[in-house]
Amino acid sequence: MVLTLSAHLLQRGVDVQIANLCDGRSGSRVILRSAERAGIGVHEITCLGRADITAVRSLADFVRKGNFSIIHSHGYKPDIYAYAASGKGIARIATCHNWPGRGAKMSFYRWLDKMALRYFDRVAAVSGGVKNEAERSGINRFRLCTIHNGVDFANFARVSADDVKRCRSALAIKDKVKLVLAVGRLAPEKGYSYLIEAAARVVARHPCAVFAILGDGTQKGVLEAQIKKAGLENNFRLPGQSDEVNFFLAAADVFVMPSINEGMPMALLEAMAAGKPIVASRVGEIPAILDDGVSGWLVPPADSHVLSEKIISFLETPKLAQILARNGRQTALARFSAGAMADEYIKLYKAASWK
Repeated sequence: MVLTLSAHLLQRGVDVQIANLCDGRSGSRVILRSAERAGIGVHEITCLGRADITAVRSLADFVRKGNFSIIHSHGYKPDIYAYAASGKGIARIATCHNWPGRGAKMSFYRWLDKMALRYFDRVAAVSGGVKNEAERSGINRFRLCTIHNGVDFANFARVSADDVKRCRSALAIKDKVKLVLAVGRLAPEKGYSYLIEAAARVVARHPCAVFAILGDGTQKGVLEAQIKKAGLENNFRLPGQSDEVNFFLAAADVFVMPSINEGMPMALLEAMAAGKPIVASRVGEIPAILDDGVSGWLVPPADSHVLSEKIISFLETPKLAQILARNGRQTALARFSAGAMADEYIKLYKAASWK
């Protein structure tokens, strides 16, 4: 979402630079490559651990030397660092995507983020539910607004047959093999353990079907062990994070989002823009985006049986899959464009600068 927004802000004449808190993981490299291709300047800041005072100083130095008037953060860690690094005369903007995770550690980070956001000039929530939670936490409602995520549809128009072939080759699957794809962090709240359970039922009926999760995260080892225990080594791929999500979506036959907790997921909007049949959990803002039985299937969270049934229905009734996928794409085109998102953020920047 950060890259899409930055690219469209640049097109509208906004001078944008990305300060990337880099911890050495592959996700940081993906952001760097994608930004370079889009012509967006990126300043990498080495950030080791949860609280790195050197990183705060580096960010403050970058903001001061760049003579920026606005700092816009995304996520609890960037929010806290942006608050600590921004001095007088800098308008603070934050986008709240959600507060995932329910452990003691994440509860503390969630609380700390919400405390920091009270001192921001404007806070944009990606959904009504996230906005309501932000307001309940004590963030001034007059500083809160809702701005939906948006998709750059041009990214999906540029996909070629060679791109699709290359992505399938990277996953070691043949042209006519059915591919069920998920995109997201490998974290408990994404519900991928239930997807593996569902995959076992699907493969029992469609032995050649392949599942893949595009993403990295702390749960990778746990998921790999579950895949092995289920005997799905030949049917399940964990290729890591990629800066070519649009190509992998084009290569997929079905997109799944088995999340336990979500805000307004960008990956879902991208799958809709790609014209893919979608099976997603009925959580967060997903039911407000995806119309059950019209633009995709909604399933109860943590229910691998229903999840498998809906995946099988798409694999076995391609005409139905095509109709729902087309409806989903039309919904994304009508409601969730990147241009509209960028225009709303420019209004927000102006309001914050006039404080």
